[in-house]
Amino acid sequence: EKMHGPINSSIARVLNALGLMYLRQGNPVAACPLFERAYTIRKQVLGEMQSETVTTLHNLGATLRELGEYEKAIQCSQQAMAAWEANFGPDSTYIAKTLNSLGVTYHKMGCYAESRDCLERALKNRLEGHGEHHFDTADTLFNLGELAQAMGELAAARAYYTRALRIHEQVTNPAHPQAIACRQALAKLGEPT
Repeated sequence: EKMHGPINSSIARVLNALGLMYLRQGNPVAACPLFERAYTIRKQVLGEMQSETVTTLHNLGATLRELGEYEKAIQCSQQAMAAWEANFGPDSTYIAKTLNSLGVTYHKMGCYAESRDCLERALKNRLEGHGEHHFDTADTLFNLGELAQAMGELAAARAYYTRALRIHEQVTNPAHPQAIACRQALAKLGEPT
Protein backbone atom coordinates (compact mmCIF):
# COMPACT_ATOMS: atom_id res chain seq x y z
CA GLU A 1 0.00 0.00 0.00
CA LYS A 2 2.87 2.37 0.73
CA MET A 3 4.27 1.87 -2.75
CA HIS A 4 1.06 1.81 -4.84
CA GLY A 5 -1.57 3.34 -2.59
CA PRO A 6 -4.61 1.64 -1.04
CA ILE A 7 -6.71 1.58 -4.23
CA ASN A 8 -5.06 -0.67 -6.80
CA SER A 9 -5.62 -4.09 -8.29
CA SER A 10 -2.56 -5.63 -6.60
CA ILE A 11 -3.92 -4.79 -3.16
CA ALA A 12 -7.33 -6.20 -4.15
CA ARG A 13 -5.70 -9.43 -5.36
CA VAL A 14 -3.92 -9.88 -2.03
CA LEU A 15 -7.08 -9.06 -0.05
CA ASN A 16 -9.09 -11.58 -2.08
CA ALA A 17 -6.40 -14.26 -1.57
CA LEU A 18 -6.32 -13.61 2.18
CA GLY A 19 -10.11 -13.76 2.29
CA LEU A 20 -10.05 -17.15 0.55
CA MET A 21 -7.43 -18.40 2.99
CA TYR A 22 -9.54 -17.38 5.98
CA LEU A 23 -12.71 -18.78 4.43
CA ARG A 24 -11.04 -22.14 3.75
CA GLN A 25 -9.78 -22.17 7.33
CA GLY A 26 -13.36 -21.78 8.53
CA ASN A 27 -13.02 -18.15 9.59
CA PRO A 28 -15.66 -16.19 7.63
CA VAL A 29 -15.57 -13.38 10.21
CA ALA A 30 -11.99 -12.56 9.19
CA ALA A 31 -12.68 -13.18 5.49
CA CYS A 32 -15.70 -10.90 5.12
CA PRO A 33 -14.05 -7.47 5.53
CA LEU A 34 -11.22 -8.55 3.22
CA PHE A 35 -13.66 -9.53 0.45
CA GLU A 36 -15.68 -6.35 1.01
CA ARG A 37 -12.58 -4.19 0.63
CA ALA A 38 -11.29 -6.18 -2.35
CA TYR A 39 -14.68 -5.87 -4.05
CA THR A 40 -14.83 -2.12 -3.47
CA ILE A 41 -11.33 -1.67 -4.91
CA ARG A 42 -11.88 -3.94 -7.89
CA LYS A 43 -15.19 -2.31 -8.73
CA GLN A 44 -13.52 1.10 -8.64
CA VAL A 45 -10.33 0.14 -10.49
CA LEU A 46 -11.46 -2.61 -12.88
CA GLY A 47 -15.19 -2.03 -13.22
CA GLU A 48 -18.25 -3.89 -11.99
CA MET A 49 -18.39 -6.41 -14.85
CA GLN A 50 -14.72 -7.46 -14.89
CA SER A 51 -14.14 -11.14 -14.02
CA GLU A 52 -11.91 -10.48 -11.02
CA THR A 53 -14.52 -8.10 -9.58
CA VAL A 54 -17.32 -10.61 -10.09
CA THR A 55 -15.22 -13.42 -8.58
CA THR A 56 -14.71 -11.33 -5.44
CA LEU A 57 -18.44 -10.61 -5.29
CA HIS A 58 -19.09 -14.37 -5.55
CA ASN A 59 -16.60 -14.98 -2.72
CA LEU A 60 -18.29 -12.32 -0.61
CA GLY A 61 -21.65 -14.00 -1.15
CA ALA A 62 -20.27 -17.38 -0.04
CA THR A 63 -18.77 -15.73 3.04
CA LEU A 64 -22.00 -13.97 3.96
CA ARG A 65 -23.78 -17.34 3.68
CA GLU A 66 -21.33 -18.83 6.17
CA LEU A 67 -22.08 -15.92 8.50
CA GLY A 68 -25.80 -16.67 8.25
CA GLU A 69 -26.52 -13.43 6.36
CA TYR A 70 -28.56 -15.25 3.74
CA GLU A 71 -30.39 -12.32 2.14
CA LYS A 72 -27.13 -10.44 1.57
CA ALA A 73 -25.54 -13.63 0.26
CA ILE A 74 -28.39 -14.07 -2.22
CA GLN A 75 -28.04 -10.47 -3.39
CA CYS A 76 -24.31 -10.94 -4.01
CA SER A 77 -24.88 -14.23 -5.82
CA GLN A 78 -27.66 -12.85 -8.01
CA GLN A 79 -25.56 -9.81 -8.89
CA ALA A 80 -22.59 -12.05 -9.73
CA MET A 81 -24.79 -14.33 -11.87
CA ALA A 82 -26.11 -11.36 -13.83
CA ALA A 83 -22.55 -10.23 -14.55
CA TRP A 84 -21.39 -13.75 -15.49
CA GLU A 85 -24.37 -14.14 -17.80
CA ALA A 86 -23.73 -10.78 -19.46
CA ASN A 87 -20.05 -11.65 -19.93
CA PHE A 88 -20.20 -15.36 -20.85
CA GLY A 89 -23.81 -16.37 -21.55
CA PRO A 90 -26.33 -18.35 -19.49
CA ASP A 91 -24.60 -21.73 -19.68
CA SER A 92 -21.08 -20.86 -18.56
CA THR A 93 -19.15 -22.63 -15.83
CA TYR A 94 -18.75 -19.24 -14.16
CA ILE A 95 -22.51 -19.10 -13.65
CA ALA A 96 -22.41 -22.73 -12.48
CA LYS A 97 -20.03 -21.80 -9.67
CA THR A 98 -22.36 -19.09 -8.42
CA LEU A 99 -25.49 -21.21 -8.97
CA ASN A 100 -23.90 -23.94 -6.88
CA SER A 101 -23.20 -21.45 -4.09
CA LEU A 102 -26.69 -19.97 -4.33
CA GLY A 103 -28.16 -23.47 -4.19
CA VAL A 104 -26.30 -24.13 -0.95
CA THR A 105 -27.57 -20.82 0.46
CA TYR A 106 -31.17 -21.68 -0.37
CA HIS A 107 -30.70 -25.14 1.16
CA LYS A 108 -29.45 -23.59 4.40
CA MET A 109 -32.54 -21.36 4.40
CA GLY A 110 -34.83 -24.37 3.94
CA CYS A 111 -35.90 -23.19 0.47
CA TYR A 112 -35.54 -26.62 -1.10
CA ALA A 113 -37.28 -25.95 -4.44
CA GLU A 114 -35.06 -22.93 -5.13
CA SER A 115 -32.01 -24.88 -4.02
CA ARG A 116 -32.82 -27.77 -6.36
CA ASP A 117 -33.37 -25.41 -9.30
CA CYS A 118 -29.99 -23.75 -8.75
CA LEU A 119 -28.08 -26.98 -8.15
CA GLU A 120 -29.61 -28.80 -11.12
CA ARG A 121 -28.80 -25.87 -13.41
CA ALA A 122 -25.26 -25.74 -11.98
CA LEU A 123 -24.85 -29.46 -12.62
CA LYS A 124 -26.07 -29.10 -16.21
CA ASN A 125 -23.62 -26.25 -16.87
CA ARG A 126 -20.75 -28.10 -15.21
CA LEU A 127 -21.41 -31.29 -17.12
CA GLU A 128 -21.51 -29.35 -20.38
CA GLY A 129 -18.47 -27.22 -19.52
CA HIS A 130 -16.24 -29.62 -17.58
CA GLY A 131 -17.67 -33.06 -18.17
CA GLU A 132 -18.50 -35.79 -15.66
CA HIS A 133 -15.00 -36.27 -14.28
CA HIS A 134 -14.26 -32.88 -12.75
CA PHE A 135 -13.93 -31.71 -9.15
CA ASP A 136 -16.58 -29.01 -9.64
CA THR A 137 -19.08 -31.53 -11.02
CA ALA A 138 -18.51 -33.71 -7.96
CA ASP A 139 -19.02 -30.70 -5.68
CA THR A 140 -22.44 -30.00 -7.15
CA LEU A 141 -23.38 -33.69 -7.01
CA PHE A 142 -22.45 -33.74 -3.31
CA ASN A 143 -24.59 -30.66 -2.68
CA LEU A 144 -27.50 -32.31 -4.51
CA GLY A 145 -26.97 -35.34 -2.26
CA GLU A 146 -27.19 -33.20 0.86
CA LEU A 147 -30.35 -31.55 -0.46
CA ALA A 148 -31.96 -34.88 -1.36
CA GLN A 149 -31.08 -36.24 2.08
CA ALA A 150 -32.60 -33.20 3.79
CA MET A 151 -35.77 -33.73 1.75
CA GLY A 152 -35.95 -37.40 2.76
CA GLU A 153 -35.08 -38.64 -0.74
CA LEU A 154 -32.54 -41.15 0.50
CA ALA A 155 -32.16 -43.20 -2.69
CA ALA A 156 -31.45 -40.04 -4.67
CA ALA A 157 -29.04 -38.83 -1.99
CA ARG A 158 -27.16 -42.14 -2.11
CA ALA A 159 -26.93 -41.94 -5.91
CA TYR A 160 -25.57 -38.37 -5.83
CA TYR A 161 -23.03 -39.16 -3.09
CA THR A 162 -21.88 -42.32 -4.88
CA ARG A 163 -21.41 -40.49 -8.16
CA ALA A 164 -19.51 -37.67 -6.42
CA LEU A 165 -17.30 -40.19 -4.61
CA ARG A 166 -16.42 -41.97 -7.86
CA ILE A 167 -15.35 -38.67 -9.41
CA HIS A 168 -13.28 -37.67 -6.38
CA GLU A 169 -11.53 -41.03 -6.32
CA GLN A 170 -10.65 -40.61 -10.00
CA VAL A 171 -9.64 -36.94 -10.15
CA THR A 172 -8.27 -36.31 -6.65
CA ASN A 173 -7.50 -39.29 -4.44
CA PRO A 174 -9.32 -41.48 -1.92
CA ALA A 175 -7.87 -39.49 0.99
CA HIS A 176 -9.03 -36.10 -0.32
CA PRO A 177 -11.33 -34.32 2.19
CA GLN A 178 -14.22 -34.27 -0.30
CA ALA A 179 -13.86 -38.01 -0.98
CA ILE A 180 -13.90 -38.59 2.78
CA ALA A 181 -17.01 -36.38 3.12
CA CYS A 182 -18.76 -38.48 0.44
CA ARG A 183 -17.92 -41.73 2.24
CA GLN A 184 -19.10 -40.30 5.56
CA ALA A 185 -22.37 -39.15 4.01
CA LEU A 186 -22.91 -42.59 2.50
CA ALA A 187 -22.12 -44.25 5.85
CA LYS A 188 -24.71 -42.07 7.60
CA LEU A 189 -27.32 -43.19 5.08
CA GLY A 190 -26.53 -46.84 5.76
CA GLU A 191 -27.09 -49.68 3.35
CA PRO A 192 -29.98 -49.43 0.87
CA THR A 193 -33.04 -51.42 1.82
